[in-house]
Amino acid sequence: MTWYITRPVVVSADRFNPDASHWYDVEFTDGVRATNYAEVADICRTSGCSPAPEMWTWSVCGVIQSRTRKQLVCPGDWIVTFQTGEVMAFSDEKFKSYYVEEKA
Repeated sequence: MTWYITRPVVVSADRFNPDASHWYDVEFTDGVRATNYAEVADICRTSGCSPAPEMWTWSVCGVIQSRTRKQLVCPGDWIVTFQTGEVMAFSDEKFKSYYVEEKA
């Protein structure tokens, strides 16, 4: 059996609208664009809301385009940019299980 370890990866990350609850609270950042009901339904295979609990409606969500697919970004999600320039969204829970803040 061969053993493998992961290399430490340094990423930059920003939280997407952690306090947004209405469409007028949403601020779109670099790389995140507004979406619509049909696109959310297509990405998530839902009836136009996020698949995870809280069931965010499309009006407070955004979309990022990674190299391979579109990804829904909900309030409180983290938008991670890798050193390669690749961008991905992670839920708060998943982000905190993978990354710790780098202390300067």
